[in-house]
Amino acid sequence: MQNLLPSVSSEQYLMNYLIIHVNKTTTTEDPRKDSDEEPPQPRDVELVRDPQKGFGFVAGSEKPVIVRFVTEGGPSEGKLLPGDQILEINGEDVLKSPRERVIELVRSCKHSVKLKVCQPITNNTTRKSALLTAAKKAKLKSNPSRVRFAEGVVINGSPLYCPSPYDSHVPFMPNVLKVFLENGQTKSFKYDSTTTVQDVLNVLQEKLSINCLEHFSLVVEHIKSVRRNKLSILSPKDTLAKIAARPGAHHLRCLFRLTFVPKDIYDLMQRDPVAFDYLFLQSCNDVVKERFAPELKYDVALRLAALHLQQHAVSSGMQGKMVVKAIEREYGLEKFVPMSLLETMKRKELLKLLNQLMKQNQALSGPGQKQLTATQAKFHYLKIVSDLPTYGAKSFATCTKNSAMEIAILVGPRIGISQISTIRNIACLNIQMEDREAEEFVLVLERYYSQLVGMELPVDWKDRDPEPIERVPSYHSRHIVQGSPWNYCPSTSPQQQLPPSDNVNPTLRAIDLSIPPPPYILCEVF
Repeated sequence: MQNLLPSVSSEQYLMNYLIIHVNKTTTTEDPRKDSDEEPPQPRDVELVRDPQKGFGFVAGSEKPVIVRFVTEGGPSEGKLLPGDQILEINGEDVLKSPRERVIELVRSCKHSVKLKVCQPITNNTTRKSALLTAAKKAKLKSNPSRVRFAEGVVINGSPLYCPSPYDSHVPFMPNVLKVFLENGQTKSFKYDSTTTVQDVLNVLQEKLSINCLEHFSLVVEHIKSVRRNKLSILSPKDTLAKIAARPGAHHLRCLFRLTFVPKDIYDLMQRDPVAFDYLFLQSCNDVVKERFAPELKYDVALRLAALHLQQHAVSSGMQGKMVVKAIEREYGLEKFVPMSLLETMKRKELLKLLNQLMKQNQALSGPGQKQLTATQAKFHYLKIVSDLPTYGAKSFATCTKNSAMEIAILVGPRIGISQISTIRNIACLNIQMEDREAEEFVLVLERYYSQLVGMELPVDWKDRDPEPIERVPSYHSRHIVQGSPWNYCPSTSPQQQLPPSDNVNPTLRAIDLSIPPPPYILCEVF
């Protein structure tokens, strides 16, 4: 990997580390060994057709065709997973076959079908960092805290990824966190070694005029994780510097979410209309991005899409009869309907079903009303979403202390603590988790306990060693590097040569990356 330059030390850091010129970062972790999980392996499955449910899955996309939904109680449940790529059908390689060919092969199987499938291998090495932005933000008007909006985004002195050719240049600005909001906007925060997650939440509360901040949190999305849509909640007490110092921090994307959902949606609407609207927008995004898959069935997804279309049309002031085709012409359907449905359903059939559902929604309006108001549509939308098992819930994988049996624990506002893998006859449950998982587990319990009971949950933390934080010099600084024939041209400048010494390797040299290279100008071709 010729993008990695081993470095021996810097003027104030006596340690070994790596310099990555692709995204302009420094790290002690070798990215070539960076892998959250083992790569997925192909699986052979045999499905027997059910008279009512068929083979029990919905596929979409092509080259390769991907499993989008798995029908509950169908032949595919427990065998196929959402996101599975279909590699072979009855021994025939279909990895690069068009979708029509794959559908034809599956439908031709009257009794059973043999599939070879595999979960996709995630590769995010070229994705932009979650902590990169070029948007200009205003400073706090009054009572400034240790957090303020910033113009450039760099973390620990290094921009995590180079801007694309289509982005404006991001000026150098150390220690900046970018937070993504559900409305598509971003907020950037400059921080120091004492700035905490709670500081960022307080500023966001002021900027967005939120009253019920207890429902919100910052979460990080592991964009390189094989686990789809994996979100981790950040403790309000953690400092941003500590989070940024984690190995692989440049693979995290920070989001502002209404994580701890209220038990009564109507009560939230009365107490904090801004938080209610934010929850609605977040739920719409989760449905369209298929964060609820596979528990969200296609018929429920269509009902939600119809309500979302109706709410959007009313809020946008569309005149006349509400017809899906008119909304599609002006706004498109991608913002309302999950991609798997757009890919698998015929457009004419999809529009027909959505029109029928929008007509049925009129029955939900109050006496004397001709149609639903935007607020009513939001309320009914959230009522449907709140019935999903993982709505506002967090799942934790763990195992019992005296057994190697792996279990999953679901914590949520309605179910409390639910053991998905049931173990009976246990009065006291001792479980084992990794440190960060355990901290997040306790955090979720504390927040929901406080919200539902109105008291603080007593937690007995045993003494433990603080998490070590390894700090390496920023990319934009001086380095002493190990020279190789492929990475640096021979040194001719006295400033790049180290003083002669018996203990100094002759291949070592000093480089200064604090000054960027001159801009490259293309020559005109005549």
